[in-house]
Amino acid sequence: MKIPSIITNGAVNLLSGLSNNKDSIVPMAFKDILSDCVTVTTYKKKGGNDDPREKAIEEFGTGAFWLFGIPVIKGLINKTLYPLLKLNPDLDLRLLKDKERFNNVLKNAKSLSQEGNTIALKDLNVLETLKNKNSVLGMFTNEQLYKGLFVTKFLTATVATGVILSKIIKYKQKTTKDRINNDIAQEKTKQQSNKTTLDKSVKNSQIYQMFTSSENKNSPNPSFTGIGELFMYNPIANTSLMDCVITGTRLKEARHGERKEVALKEGFQIAFVYLIARPLQLLFENIGSKHNLPIGMDPKILFSKDAKENIINAYNTAKENGLYDIVAKIEAEEKQNKASQNILTKIKSIIAGNGASEKQIQLENDLIKKVYEIAKEDMNNPLISVLKENGTISVVKDKATAQSAISFIQYLDEGELKGALNNIGDLSKNISNLSGIKLYKVLAVIANLAIGITATGAVEPLTAIWLRKALNNGDNRNPAIVEQERNMKLQAQKG
Repeated sequence: MKIPSIITNGAVNLLSGLSNNKDSIVPMAFKDILSDCVTVTTYKKKGGNDDPREKAIEEFGTGAFWLFGIPVIKGLINKTLYPLLKLNPDLDLRLLKDKERFNNVLKNAKSLSQEGNTIALKDLNVLETLKNKNSVLGMFTNEQLYKGLFVTKFLTATVATGVILSKIIKYKQKTTKDRINNDIAQEKTKQQSNKTTLDKSVKNSQIYQMFTSSENKNSPNPSFTGIGELFMYNPIANTSLMDCVITGTRLKEARHGERKEVALKEGFQIAFVYLIARPLQLLFENIGSKHNLPIGMDPKILFSKDAKENIINAYNTAKENGLYDIVAKIEAEEKQNKASQNILTKIKSIIAGNGASEKQIQLENDLIKKVYEIAKEDMNNPLISVLKENGTISVVKDKATAQSAISFIQYLDEGELKGALNNIGDLSKNISNLSGIKLYKVLAVIANLAIGITATGAVEPLTAIWLRKALNNGDNRNPAIVEQERNMKLQAQKG
């Protein structure tokens, strides 16, 4: 079985997004949508009559806000507050965490701007004015406002998510309550109808005529209690959580008796949508490397028309410029640094985010500096083109001047750069097996998605339903809704 050497751009772009489990919303959105469909179907077949309705309201309602509402909120802030304060929303604040890295980026931006590159000039203006007082809010520096606006976007999106999710859950619960009230009303109508029919038949009977006078007397109202079974089924809060606010909101708004199911669902979501997806991708990549099927590069590179030529040229460029020598030194330093640390030190380094030694940091900065130098010489260099398509570097083009450059205000991650260079090297060595590599890449992406969708869409609901039956004498209905319906009917009878 072979994958066509050239497939449509749309298919390649979709595959590219689905394969990025590090920082792309595409695989999470894809899993979320398909998982929701599978979940609703699972509850429809195995759960109660109300489960599919409640599940659809909460799952798709929250998903819609997560996929569209959050980006709109952030986009509005980018389009309003940033221009108002004369700031650039594209600035990546990670640039500010390493002073030496920042100074290197600033130096490269100055060097390219001196040659008249308009992109470098614009980015240089952003970088050089970070410590300046803001021209609109003079009591703050630009750097302080950048950090403040970043926090504002995060908090606004988080609070909005909690508020919207709470309203969706309450609306879902309202539909259930309305259904119960409707059932109670129908039951009362049925009871009244039965009473009227019974009265008429008794009054027309000979026995009734014998024991009653001609005077009309009020007949007693017959009492009908406990007619019919209690049917109310509910899926537990089941939308994809964005963060702990979603989990907390779900647990807070959950009805009595369903919090365990909420916790179960949230656990599956965290594990299979967020935590396990990336390790699974790396696992498939490691398996492929052992079988001469390196799939670490983006599908846009693997499925390009001149994939073989581009990869080989990119590898040769990196090798000629000494990038692999620097990578080898970084990896040797990493190995030595890890060997010298005890477990406690390693944990502290991970938490602090500064596990690298000074020598390693210097080598990583040298690696990034080399890439900037190569790009300065020729932006059409095959290595720069491959790194761009792979998403490792961010390239900006000025439409007015047709000039392009690596963005100096976007963060160039040293780990991703090192990994991309290693992937280019592995792929160049196995380029003769490109067809097999592309096939394995597609299968790995599908397998990763299938595992997540199956776990969250089928395994979790089936586990929840199994627990319902185990804890409630075989009853697959949500005990919270069963209790709610019972109490509402008892109150209606008393009233």
